[in-house]
Amino acid sequence: MGKQATTQLQSGVRERNSKIQIDFYWQGKRYRETLPIEPTPKNIKFAAQLRAAILFDISQGVFDYAKYFPNSKRVENVVKTVTVGKLLNQQLELYERRHDNGSLQLSTFLPYKRAITKHLLPYFGDIEITDLTPSVLRDWVMSLNAKAKTYRNIMIPLTATIRSALVNGLIAENPIDKADLPTLIKQIALPKSEAINPFNEDEREKIIAAATGQIKNLIEFGFYSGLRIGELIALRWHDVDFESGLIRVSRNIVYNQEKAPKTNSGIRTVLILTRARAALMRQLSYTGSDKDFVFHNPNTNQRWRSDDSIRDAWIPILKTAGVEYRYPYQMRHTYASMLLTGGENIAWIAKQMGHINTEMVIKNYGKFIPDTNFTGGYKPKGNY
Repeated sequence: MGKQATTQLQSGVRERNSKIQIDFYWQGKRYRETLPIEPTPKNIKFAAQLRAAILFDISQGVFDYAKYFPNSKRVENVVKTVTVGKLLNQQLELYERRHDNGSLQLSTFLPYKRAITKHLLPYFGDIEITDLTPSVLRDWVMSLNAKAKTYRNIMIPLTATIRSALVNGLIAENPIDKADLPTLIKQIALPKSEAINPFNEDEREKIIAAATGQIKNLIEFGFYSGLRIGELIALRWHDVDFESGLIRVSRNIVYNQEKAPKTNSGIRTVLILTRARAALMRQLSYTGSDKDFVFHNPNTNQRWRSDDSIRDAWIPILKTAGVEYRYPYQMRHTYASMLLTGGENIAWIAKQMGHINTEMVIKNYGKFIPDTNFTGGYKPKGNY
């Protein structure tokens, strides 16, 4: 009778009121469950083994409370405490760790982070994972009002989060599988607006005329060099050889992170056209003495951080010029269409732009290859 109500038998295993109680931590909370068995040596050993199995499942992220304690009053409450928001934050933490260890590039990590914080957490954050049904997912798709690419980008972290919940036994089936979201997205997605839509000569000159100072130099150079925006803002003066008339392109800046191009063909030399040379010569007076980055943001007197900061300067210039808005990347498209319309060699254009072969040039810009006034735009060399 002098025995205490609770007696420690092994680590995490106790005798309580002539029964055996096991103790463990899961998802940051402490849980105690009483087994309906007497504290005999054999049962104590069984309880210790059961607890070890629970801890192993927890370490593997596959612990199922209901599997071990189907009659526990805590089962329903345990499942209900897990929200989609909690799982999304765990997924974001995983992305952050992968970025920190170098297995996830910044240019991939930031869109994932933005999808979670801007789109997914505000809509799904307070929803219990068990309440995330196909109809809820379809309602979200209907509310987003976005382009297909935006949907696809947001779906990547959401799909990973739900798959993790499935693996961890928090849900019995994947609601995405039954929601048929690809079909719905295809039906309601906004049309793609950023097709190749280069500026004509009149528009090009109006834009250049509307700009001033360093912004003017950057824009004119962009139109007459064909560099990608990230390549343009990563350009350094030691990459420019006025004597040979060539520019060495070997770096790219994305989300303020400087890195090499994705493909070997992206590392290239580009011929300095007359208008590009003029822009560079004017830019020398601004940044030439620094012997570092060619183009600076005039508001900070530092190199441009990303294409987003370029866009901030670009928008009012187009408005002043009275030119229909297109993204700054259209400068590169304008360069390609200008050279093709001028009858330049397609293989040379592909090399200038950093394409591995002519296929991409023909696919994207084939309509700008000039008609030679022969029937069908081509004169066969043989008499067929």
